[in-house]
Amino acid sequence: MMVSIGLTTSALETIREARHFAISYVPKGREDLVRAFGGGGSLNGADRFGPGDWGVLSTGAPALANAVGVIDCRLEETL
Repeated sequence: MMVSIGLTTSALETIREARHFAISYVPKGREDLVRAFGGGGSLNGADRFGPGDWGVLSTGAPALANAVGVIDCRLEETL
């Protein structure tokens, strides 16, 4: 799977260093999280994980506890 993370995204350096991240499919009714992680809110960086209930996957990546689905990802290559 190819994922594109913007160069100005506050999480980019953390993802590069950790070499992992998760994709959480946000459940209906959590537009607040969609806005926060989409850059439409006032929260930045790790503060975006304040709202919601979060767990940790086997890679160490945070994942939304009540997500519809989650993909645990390892960073293989950056372009």
